[in-house]
Amino acid sequence: MNWAYYSGELTDYATPPSPPVGKPDIFKGAKASAMMIGMDGRSFFRLGVSGIDAKKGKYGVHLHQGTCNAENPGEAGPHYNVTWDSIGLLGPDIKKTEVWLDLDVNAGGNARSTATVSFIPEGDRSIVLH
Repeated sequence: MNWAYYSGELTDYATPPSPPVGKPDIFKGAKASAMMIGMDGRSFFRLGVSGIDAKKGKYGVHLHQGTCNAENPGEAGPHYNVTWDSIGLLGPDIKKTEVWLDLDVNAGGNARSTATVSFIPEGDRSIVLH
């Protein structure tokens, strides 16, 4: 069995200007907990985020190929794709080869997401909120 867990504040690794000019940083001060359990060739992911400075909205969240690094934000790389297709698969099968944890923020600024995939990601990875 493989597992991973994180709980704490979100870190903004975007390159300046961050947030983009004219857009508020809705994740500033937000906190998250993320868990992955992998067993028998499958993985279950759970993500919860609280303190989002938005009153509803949808935000993309994906597992990425690399790790988070404040010195090199690009180190997270593209989406982790079990097929290792650098451009990703297009069409309905993409959610079978990637981990998507998109958030649907409620009026209180909180969101939860789960995903189950039929693979166990290898190596150190990062969860990136877009």
